[in-house]
Amino acid sequence: MPANRLDWPTVFREYRGFVYRVVGRLAGPALDHEDIAQDVFVVIFRKLHTLRDPHRLQSWVYGICRRVVAHQRRRLRVRQALAELVGQQPTRPTESGPERVYEQRELERVLYRALDRMSEKRREVLILFALEGLEGKQIAELLEIPLNTVWTRLHAARRDLLGQLGENELGLVRPLREAS
Repeated sequence: MPANRLDWPTVFREYRGFVYRVVGRLAGPALDHEDIAQDVFVVIFRKLHTLRDPHRLQSWVYGICRRVVAHQRRRLRVRQALAELVGQQPTRPTESGPERVYEQRELERVLYRALDRMSEKRREVLILFALEGLEGKQIAELLEIPLNTVWTRLHAARRDLLGQLGENELGLVRPLREAS
């Protein structure tokens, strides 16, 4: 695509099929392909002006697809792990209704109560990693701390979270270890 035609509508029109195919193959059946493709196009729209070499557009778009799918897969794993920790079966995002809304609110309430009991430094790293999907290096740069400190805080935060959720007084969370 020549540089003078590198505009949003043209990129969308020419790469829509490519993005949907790549997202579908990379994401697998557990994720919502439509939502991920939309996220990819949002990134393309926001970052198109930063592309320096229009001849690399396809590889640039593929890289965005790969990163967005990886982010969504990490988020899914985190949701599944948190649901397992609190003794609930993970549900697909398409499920709705009053029971699902209530379960989600209860899960969030329990999770944030446990997060509130954590030190601010550990809480911040855990949220950036598990909920925001940032990588360790990104967190280190954002917080201006060494990468090893990120991993140390993340390990301690996970241990704290497991301890908090294992001691939930409401009985919403199954015990993580048997009483001796």
